[in-house]
Amino acid sequence: MIALFTDYDRTITNSELELCNKVIGEITKLRKSQKLKFIVASGRTLEFLQSKLSGYADGIVAENGAIIYYDNKKEVFGKRESDQIKTALLKVKDLVYFGDIISYALKDAEPQIIDALRLQNVKYTIEKNKNSIMIMPQFINKGFGILKIAERLGLSNAQKIAIGDDENDVSMFKAVDFPVAIGNSDSRLRAIAKAFIEKEYCDGVLEFLKQMDTV
Repeated sequence: MIALFTDYDRTITNSELELCNKVIGEITKLRKSQKLKFIVASGRTLEFLQSKLSGYADGIVAENGAIIYYDNKKEVFGKRESDQIKTALLKVKDLVYFGDIISYALKDAEPQIIDALRLQNVKYTIEKNKNSIMIMPQFINKGFGILKIAERLGLSNAQKIAIGDDENDVSMFKAVDFPVAIGNSDSRLRAIAKAFIEKEYCDGVLEFLKQMDTV
């Protein structure tokens, strides 16, 4: 059994952030053949991911690892630490969107965000994704989330493959057996990937899935 973890934006979508039907079709075929369990790991909210992936995924890792969803069950991690972060960020609330656990802001707002957190002596971590930042408890990341959901789904001993494109996917790459970079992947991901597909966005994922199907 293979456990495939992918990012959402610019990985199983095109450059316009539209979900690629061909990728979903290939994943569905592999799932039906019992070769594959498919989990999406994203910084986006659970509600958004459910609206796009209902029936297509075996599990979801949302809010950059803070929430996992599988078998109609939702687990949340870091609530106490998140509440402390959110309280500190109330001073700059006009710059922040609050998720269930992590907080989101534009990258340009990072200096004000850091100042607000330091004033309250709050422990936190910030991860970047294109033009935005995610503020979260220190132990939260995609790697944490995918290992949690793998355990819940009985996939701890499965071969784990990950495909992603940006900085917040580094922890996911480090947590799996076989990380795969695609044409639009950040250089930090390419440096630790075990395979590289030249095609970009969902075209790169589709190319890799077709290679898997022939194995």
